[in-house]
Amino acid sequence: RQGVKHDVAAVMELTLDGEGWRNKLGHPVEAEAERIFPLMKGSDLHRGDKASPTRGIIITQYHLSEETDHVIEQFPRLGAYLNQHRALFAQRKSSIYRNRPPFAMFGVGQYTFAPYKVAVAGLYAPPIFRLVMPSQGRAVIFDDTCYFIPCQTIAQARLLTSLLNHPISQAFFASIYFEDAKRPITKGLLQRLNLVAVLEHIGHDELLILAKTHHAESLCEPIADRVWAEALGAMLLEQQTQPLLL
Repeated sequence: RQGVKHDVAAVMELTLDGEGWRNKLGHPVEAEAERIFPLMKGSDLHRGDKASPTRGIIITQYHLSEETDHVIEQFPRLGAYLNQHRALFAQRKSSIYRNRPPFAMFGVGQYTFAPYKVAVAGLYAPPIFRLVMPSQGRAVIFDDTCYFIPCQTIAQARLLTSLLNHPISQAFFASIYFEDAKRPITKGLLQRLNLVAVLEHIGHDELLILAKTHHAESLCEPIADRVWAEALGAMLLEQQTQPLLL
């Protein structure tokens, strides 16, 4: 999946300082916390920044068919803020916003709010896949320069992170991306990797060893062998029914 797209970064993307949220125009933002999520950009992923995100993003839709009018009604402070900048939303040039709700965004769905994600920055090569945990109990959102696989369990996320960072996967990517491209890592490129084929080369046992030994800093407690087995089984079943990386 790709991160969210909105084309109004000055309004939608926020930074946190000692006094609260500010938008990119430097103005303080007062809005209900329910619709502000932690944001990671491609540069954060590339650096492997493990600190809690200091950026936030306003989410106007939980799914593409959701109307944004009720957000204004349900969250009056956020509604007032969005209406204050309505003209900037109306000026968006991309045709994807045509005939859409006034504050519509793209790249939102159930997958956006998965608790664990395996993510990669599209503007940097070679691709380094990061396991991203929730921040202060909230799912981390990515901008549209990032790609990710949503995971419901940390065991599944660690398995996928190890599989995608394995030398075999990395060698495959290195053979097909162009390092001097504006965006060397794209969705189309990622979709060409068949995870089952990679797993057939490295084997289940090796993957489990890698997943158990890597990313330990992300866990508060060990994962039981039964959970590892369930996560591996679920991952294999999903890849057999939809064998390409989303």
